Amino acid sequence: MDQYDDGFGLLKSAQYAAVEWPEFVKEAACFDEAGLARLPNSAFAFVDAEKRAFPIVDKGNTAISVMYFMRNGCAENMLQKTAARLVEACRHFGLEPNDSLEKIAEDGVPPEDVPTDVESTPENVTRAALFFEEKWATFEPPTRREICQELVKTAVDLGVETLPERVLSYASDSWNPEVVQQLEARRQFLRKNAATRQFVAVIDQFEKMAMLPNVDAEKFAEELYAFDKKAGLTRYYDTRLADSYAATFGLQEASSPDIEPNLVEAIQKFASCDYARRFLSEPFLEKLAADPTSFVRMPKLYQDVVLAGIGDILE
Repeated sequence: MDQYDDGFGLLKSAQYAAVEWPEFVKEAACFDEAGLARLPNSAFAFVDAEKRAFPIVDKGNTAISVMYFMRNGCAENMLQKTAARLVEACRHFGLEPNDSLEKIAEDGVPPEDVPTDVESTPENVTRAALFFEEKWATFEPPTRREICQELVKTAVDLGVETLPERVLSYASDSWNPEVVQQLEARRQFLRKNAATRQFVAVIDQFEKMAMLPNVDAEKFAEELYAFDKKAGLTRYYDTRLADSYAATFGLQEASSPDIEPNLVEAIQKFASCDYARRFLSEPFLEKLAADPTSFVRMPKLYQDVVLAGIGDILE
């Protein structure tokens, strides 16, 4: 119903991604479940025997509550009373209640057409994409994918031909060509800590899944996200690890990157020797042997492992 039921998802959606919220919205108080429970009934526009919703504790929360109320409404028998409380809160905090909200407060019946959506135009899509490119790290990984999928769909509908690569990658329906390397990255982190080595076998299962035909990539990313949280790997997201959705989905390489022929030969030799299996998994090494150019797209951690291994076998 309101922003807390939604986890503020509406504000993070592609629909509102390009909106520059005023400071009082950015500074609005944010409560956890216990914090909400401690608030008095007067802190909410909607109160009945079973639920309280649409907090009006400050100017920012009131503005957000109005937006959610105009989009979602509430129980019909509470509609007029809730709208009236929101109008009262708006005036208290110096906000101008919109005409539609006042009409609901006066008549108890919402107008047929309440304009709640940001207009879909090529300009707004481009602005939203640039906003995501700037703020992407502030969104949770599932939200990143949801935003980008919506952006790309809208861009196609409106004929917008150019979007940032990050947006296209998060919205992609294709497997990340480096998904095995991304799983190997997780395995290496888990092996370093005795408390997390128990999770290595789970990475082995993910690796097998990624190799199977007809695996649902969306479900794979969701399950990998849940696993990363359980294994404590999300703390490395966006710095030392790609998040589960970026690890799963990606853009196919148009062509192989340039790499020195002597390095290609050394990589293939390393990937095919038994020594390498002491440090890296079989699927990872098979992919590396088949496509040595993937070396240049690996995280530096794995480039270092490969180069160190090449040095050892050449000594």
